[in-house]
Amino acid sequence: MREMAHAAGPMTVFLQIPEDAGQRMHVLLQAVGYWGQSSSLTSCLGVMSTPPLLEECALPLDLLDDTIPLRPFFSCPVTEFRSNQLSWEDIVPGGKMPKTSALRCEIYVWPMVTEYRHGTQKLLVRAPLFWKVQ
Repeated sequence: MREMAHAAGPMTVFLQIPEDAGQRMHVLLQAVGYWGQSSSLTSCLGVMSTPPLLEECALPLDLLDDTIPLRPFFSCPVTEFRSNQLSWEDIVPGGKMPKTSALRCEIYVWPMVTEYRHGTQKLLVRAPLFWKVQ
């Protein structure tokens, strides 16, 4: 099964990168329009050094404060490599490292709520994770 997402309007992506990789990442991100399929209309509108708002970042479920009321947010499993020292042989079948040691899997909560559903499709919009307490 393949999932696709369509963004209506600009989408902000925050990346945390080492300072010495900043210029290379800037060039790479400016080339986003050349990635992927020929049917993609994605392009990079700009690259800035700006920290994200914490309430608008995806968070592992176990890091959420369970005393703060949440909206019904989108959640899904996320996998990432456990180490930046892994080699190709560490992650392919028959490699030297047990596969359970190469990847970490967690449930993440994303700062998006369902605006409406149509059949199996749904429109998600960005919204702060936490309700604003008045």
